[in-house]
Amino acid sequence: MGLGVVTRRWQVPNFDLLFPDALRVHAGEIEVGGQWLRVFKAVGYPRRVESGWLMPLLQFPWPLAMALYTAPIPTGTGLQDLGRRLIWQRGSEVANRHLGRLANPHQETAIEDAERLRRELARGDTKLLEVSLYLGVWAKTREELEQVTELLEGVTQGMLLVLRRMRFQQLQGLQCLLPTGKPVAGREMDSQAWATLFPFATQSLAHPAGQTWGTNPANQSLVVVDRFRMPSPHSVTIGWSGAGKSYFAKLDALRSRYRGWDVAVVDPEGEYRVLKSCGAAVLTIGEGGTSFPYDPFCVQQEGEWEWHVDFLSRLCRRLAPGWGVAHDSAWLRAAWKVLGESAERDTTYAVPQGDRLPAVLTALSQRHRETAELVQLARVKWRRLAGEAVDPGLNQSGFVVWNLQRVPPGDKGAVYLALAEWISRQTRLGRRRLVIFDEAWHLLNEPETSRYLEELFRRARKWNTALSLVTQDFGDFVRHAAAEVCLRNAPLVLLLRQHPESLNQLAQALHLHAGELQYLAYAAVGEGLLIAGDDHLRIKVWAAPEEAKVLAGQREDAS
Repeated sequence: MGLGVVTRRWQVPNFDLLFPDALRVHAGEIEVGGQWLRVFKAVGYPRRVESGWLMPLLQFPWPLAMALYTAPIPTGTGLQDLGRRLIWQRGSEVANRHLGRLANPHQETAIEDAERLRRELARGDTKLLEVSLYLGVWAKTREELEQVTELLEGVTQGMLLVLRRMRFQQLQGLQCLLPTGKPVAGREMDSQAWATLFPFATQSLAHPAGQTWGTNPANQSLVVVDRFRMPSPHSVTIGWSGAGKSYFAKLDALRSRYRGWDVAVVDPEGEYRVLKSCGAAVLTIGEGGTSFPYDPFCVQQEGEWEWHVDFLSRLCRRLAPGWGVAHDSAWLRAAWKVLGESAERDTTYAVPQGDRLPAVLTALSQRHRETAELVQLARVKWRRLAGEAVDPGLNQSGFVVWNLQRVPPGDKGAVYLALAEWISRQTRLGRRRLVIFDEAWHLLNEPETSRYLEELFRRARKWNTALSLVTQDFGDFVRHAAAEVCLRNAPLVLLLRQHPESLNQLAQALHLHAGELQYLAYAAVGEGLLIAGDDHLRIKVWAAPEEAKVLAGQREDAS
């Protein structure tokens, strides 16, 4: 048997992704892979601090690295050090008094603090720790680094935090910013003051399995939301015209598709056609040549036919002019006569299959001919809007956009009602789904459709469906009791820039304080306030470069 040589090719990882190719160390800064870094060490702290006093550093608008080192000091060692300092400080005080000098207020304060700390250590009320705090600011150019340094020093001076540039020690400072760094000796701090440093107090929202909604302008942290982690997955977005509410809704639809959710969008203005490039099926209602996933005028004997009969009564009220209470009564009596009597027959008889509407219309013509004619009129009008074709395959489509731009204003209520019925049927499939209603005031301002939407809000959560309402005016939710129920069942409320006249109404309903109202009154496009349960935090909506191309219509269709 011959011997062969087995060779293995080792692939060296690209360390440039983790480590820079070179460091250029200067006296007061370091050039790291095309970026400039300057490291500071905290050498003085305020005498009295409160929880969250480091918040200005966490809200710093430029990239800032912070490293905090802590080590315990034995109580005996701490008492000995404090005793030596007290002896030296008291001796210095006595010497100044004998020389006729004025008392040094800084020295008197230091003696007072040292005696208080010594008593607390002796009683065991506190502990001593050695603390070192390092800060590093990053910039793209040296000139920009100087501007960032001035800003940081101004912020820390307002906090009474004294920083020292680590001149000729920048390399050592960079090592201290890394997890493996070894700090230089710091200063002693009691455990009560140390507790105000860590953990940091900050406003953030980051659910473990959520999706990115934007960033928090206060501290530049990501706002990551998991709808189904909340008590209810529904959301409401309210913003003035041009505030960016539809832009956010499109991003929400895209990012939900990333996660494999089904997405359906009800688009009354044709703004969501750009999603066709991402595989969305854009169906335009009102042209007559399109198809619908089901026939609203097909009455089946099996299933919840009572619910469908009531739905048809509501639909005819919107499609047939002159439909009133008397027509409702005649329609329901005829439907119950045909369908109810069939259901009450002996179970040995087969349940009639197929469309039972002709039988209902025949019975209706004998009792109330005008109602039968109005039903026929509504049926013809619906087919002109949505077409005669029925495509059941749309029920399996994972991404559907219903474009209602060509629907006459008087018929949009009927189309909204038919789509709400379709969504109600789809929720029973059990797949995780997001349904977006843009310009939701079309539904909220009508008592009938708002009640239908209320039923969806109550039931959809049980079937893994999240509903998102997008509208301009907060008043849409207070005109009808059903609309108020929708708002109460939405733990996620995104408030973008608001009209000044609606601010007082917002403050009373959502318990906003004056600072939040002022922020909403002058917020920029895409900026606002997110209410997630009991949490209130600022948010800035942003899109990745590829997402921005999609929303701008600069990407070719997926087909």
